Amino acid sequence: MSKAPRKTEISGILGVFDKTGCISLLGCSYEVETKLAGSQIQVRFDPHDLTLIQVWKDSVRFQDAKPLKLRDPRQKTKKTEQQTEQKPPKTGLNYVELLAEEQNRQIREAQAAKLSLAMKEVKQP
Repeated sequence: MSKAPRKTEISGILGVFDKTGCISLLGCSYEVETKLAGSQIQVRFDPHDLTLIQVWKDSVRFQDAKPLKLRDPRQKTKKTEQQTEQKPPKTGLNYVELLAEEQNRQIREAQAAKLSLAMKEVKQP
């Protein structure tokens, strides 16, 4: 059986809410919609279950408050499996050597064609 959330009005928090978009409730910080900054709001919640914190203004319900998650910019993010799998597998091929071999083959073919043409000219006089 679910109890209706208790109604508690938070008015001393509005100064902190103005710049950060957060409210502090029972020692925890929560994010709320920033368009409510500077407004007097009502926060309705069950003090024994802080998973649902309703935000109200002028009898209109807004998006529920969410627990604030702080991120340390110095902390590196963990790579997901997709990011680590994006690297192509090593083939063991040396592309520079392959290009050099192809160039040498083309040079030999061009020289062979010139030599063949020269041999035909020598035989026909």
